[in-house]
Amino acid sequence: MSPTRRETLCLVAMLGVAGGLAAAPPRLQDRVRGTLRDVASPAQRLVRRVTDGATEWVQHRLQRPDASDEAVKRLQRDLADARRKIRELEVAVATVHEEKAEIQLTGVALWRGKPGAPLIVDELLPATVLGAENVDLVRHGKLLDAGTSDGVRESSLVLDDPRPLIDQGESTGLSAGQSVFAGRCIVGRVARVGHWVSTVLPVSDPEFRGLARIIRGEGEQTVFGAEGLLEGSSDGLCRLKHIPATEPISEGDRVYTAGGDATGPAPMMYGTVVSAELATGATHWDVVVRPAVDAARVRTVQVLRKERNLRSLGEKVSENGERPPPTD
Repeated sequence: MSPTRRETLCLVAMLGVAGGLAAAPPRLQDRVRGTLRDVASPAQRLVRRVTDGATEWVQHRLQRPDASDEAVKRLQRDLADARRKIRELEVAVATVHEEKAEIQLTGVALWRGKPGAPLIVDELLPATVLGAENVDLVRHGKLLDAGTSDGVRESSLVLDDPRPLIDQGESTGLSAGQSVFAGRCIVGRVARVGHWVSTVLPVSDPEFRGLARIIRGEGEQTVFGAEGLLEGSSDGLCRLKHIPATEPISEGDRVYTAGGDATGPAPMMYGTVVSAELATGATHWDVVVRPAVDAARVRTVQVLRKERNLRSLGEKVSENGERPPPTD
């Protein structure tokens, strides 16, 4: 490719400058060289710094041994703990803002009250989700037939239910409708109760319904948003219904339980919003929620039981909360 006229003129000019500098007195040559060095020095330092940093990073990566499985597992645990703490802080901050709004609406009480004993106390019962092998033994009568000799037979409704089985039942105070948790996340609720085992209705089951509310960011604050009804779906996800179009909601918002009677005093996490769409002219959002816990993968859960507080009724109880034996 032949050079253009502009490139030819630039080349001639540069050759002319070079020739002039060569013919210039030594003092002038030194002054020009110094000026060029001063101009180029900052760029050279920057390039050298970037190059040295990149070289050092590459060498570090090349010399670094591969992370062991144990190190990866430790990092995964740390990440899970960090996410759990973030969720707890989100709930705490949103609760504080909610209490602040209530005080601003109602004002502060004129007298200091003394808390009384609650009528209902919450108690968590640990339970194990039975694996496929144990479920097969239970449902085929190879483990629980021993109870038939004393007149106790496991419910056929429980054994025929395809939902997950847990190893607690009527004998430990379980009843249908009790909430089932995994940490601070809600797995579902007890569906059917047998004498020894019970089935769990996961939040993603099409028959599941539960009150829910959104926790979202508002500037630098975290606040409770709109309330709706969470419904399970056959695709393993959930749908959050009845969120008005006027309410803000976006992907990544967290969804928690609403109505504390069913889930205890603190909100429990349902999951995270994965999509929120508003059709033209629609009055409510179409919200899809991914459950925080996969009921098919969790192994240990806690069932929330409601117990009557004996002290609130004025009954005499021992130190461990039990009634003392009757005296003759």
